Amino acid sequence: MKNTEKPKRFEPVLVIINRGTGDRPRGRRADKVMSLLERYGIIADIHETTSLTEATLVARKASGSYRLVLAGGGDGTISAVAAGLSGTGCCMGMIPFGSGNDVARGLHISRGLHASIRHLSDRLSDLSDTGTDPSDHVVRYIDTGQLTSEAPHSFFLNTLGVGFDGKVADNATHTRLFRGKTKYLFGVLKSLFTYRATSMTVTTDQGNISGRFLMVTVANGSYEGGGIRIAPEADHSDGLFNVVMIRDTGLWARIPLLIRVLLWGARPDDKISTVTTRHVRIETEDAVFVHADGEIISRQLKFITAKVDPGSLKMITGY
Repeated sequence: MKNTEKPKRFEPVLVIINRGTGDRPRGRRADKVMSLLERYGIIADIHETTSLTEATLVARKASGSYRLVLAGGGDGTISAVAAGLSGTGCCMGMIPFGSGNDVARGLHISRGLHASIRHLSDRLSDLSDTGTDPSDHVVRYIDTGQLTSEAPHSFFLNTLGVGFDGKVADNATHTRLFRGKTKYLFGVLKSLFTYRATSMTVTTDQGNISGRFLMVTVANGSYEGGGIRIAPEADHSDGLFNVVMIRDTGLWARIPLLIRVLLWGARPDDKISTVTTRHVRIETEDAVFVHADGEIISRQLKFITAKVDPGSLKMITGY
């Protein structure tokens, strides 16, 4: 069968798994991944890391000796590996098994160990037949985001959240009771009545927008928070960010507004504005929480800039 053929073009591949991802004891996740890869005829080396920083460094080094590097884990691990491979020309794939899996969702990649590895096997067989031209819709060159701020973090792949969005991500990070959208909902509920909005100035290619905002999300992909469509029109390959700005509504009006965003996404109206841009600068009156791909990069940031790096990452997708 097609999905059991050995994909000669990319043998062997490297799989990077961060040990902090998931709830299995050390080594068991890697053993399961290796077993499934072997079942589908994918020859792989596995490198387990102990931090996201290490995952980035390992990926960067591997780009010189492997033609394909796979990231195994949640959005944080996938983003860390992408940071190492961005701009190298080395192809990236993913085995998403985190709590959110929003990068995979936005790129139409199967989620979960078995489904994602079967998906990879199919795609690698297709590559052996058709080549690696991105027009084949097997490999695409996707955009990434480059950051400048008071924090040392300098990269994001999916979404950058400033304000309430950052606080929610921080709360969600500190619970192991829930997964996916439920985990994000827990973060929303915990932040709902205590978070104070602040004045922000958002500078884009279209000009300045100032006001008192609950949150500003810079979206390279459509989803965050385990499947919440925060930027319905965002596209990883269009060379643009979609900046979503949600204005302060007052305490009680937040509830119906956020329920609507959680259920149906952030559609523009009198409280939600969106703009496309290649560059964005966000300045806040008060220090705020900021996340990049669900990982907290600061709890007291007052400015951050982001720019698109178009087509900088070669990725196996599900389109």
